[in-house]
Amino acid sequence: MNTPHTKPNLKKAPVLKVTLSSESVEKVNEWTEQIIGDQRGVNIKPSEVVNWLISQHPSSLTPSEIDQYREKNIDQVEVAQWALKEIKAALRRGEKINLRDLVLGEAEVPLPPGWNTKPND
Repeated sequence: MNTPHTKPNLKKAPVLKVTLSSESVEKVNEWTEQIIGDQRGVNIKPSEVVNWLISQHPSSLTPSEIDQYREKNIDQVEVAQWALKEIKAALRRGEKINLRDLVLGEAEVPLPPGWNTKPND
């Protein structure tokens, strides 16, 4: 309810600001110029181009896209620390486990998120 002394409750959609690499900025600027071209009256901002491109992509990434990103961005140190923790825990339980089986996913231990055990197609 609005009274003369209260402001209306306007909820804005959340905004996510991201930092683009210089290579990505160049691409977005090139795409923006391509869209504008020599067409009069076309006024578009690079952020609108990015939003449009994202809206054209399906909501879910493909398994191949997920694997590509994970492989490019996996933290080897984090995986090594995880493996060490799992091996120590197995030894405390009196179990035998080796690093190869652990990393290849052949051990009875779930792999950490993002650790891809299958080669990319």
